[in-house]
Amino acid sequence: MSGNTPKPLPRTARIIGALLAGPARYAQVLYLTAPAARPVVTRAAAGVPAGQQDRIVIRDLPPAAFTPEGGLYAERTRAEAQLAALRTTTPAQDNDPTLLDEPPAATAVIADAPDRIKAALIDTFGIQALYNKDMNQVTIWASCPAPLRMALCSGGSVI
Repeated sequence: MSGNTPKPLPRTARIIGALLAGPARYAQVLYLTAPAARPVVTRAAAGVPAGQQDRIVIRDLPPAAFTPEGGLYAERTRAEAQLAALRTTTPAQDNDPTLLDEPPAATAVIADAPDRIKAALIDTFGIQALYNKDMNQVTIWASCPAPLRMALCSGGSVI
């Protein structure tokens, strides 16, 4: 959902076309729209090739979507409050040992990941290793950037 900003006809047509023929190639597109936008969405759907028009279903958003008590308004209000709380949260120090209390258990997933993913993880966390041959010892360092740390600690999404 991209908010309640009116979309011109060409943009709406591009969105519908991408859903039907883009990489995802959805079998059916259910387009929920505000009543005021329905004419634009209907015209955009009429502009797709005739063989694809039966894959588009246009429905009005439920009335609850526009009420302060529920629907989209309430969801937006909750999301804005969560975002405000995240902005006021002070991240832990980079050298806080309590960050190691609950390390993630992703060993198997990382071991099987493509090399480009492993390289991205190494770059993101600044992973470094120092091998001391005389003591047969490896010391590993990693850092977690503040935005990533805040997202992980809050249970939020990084992406």
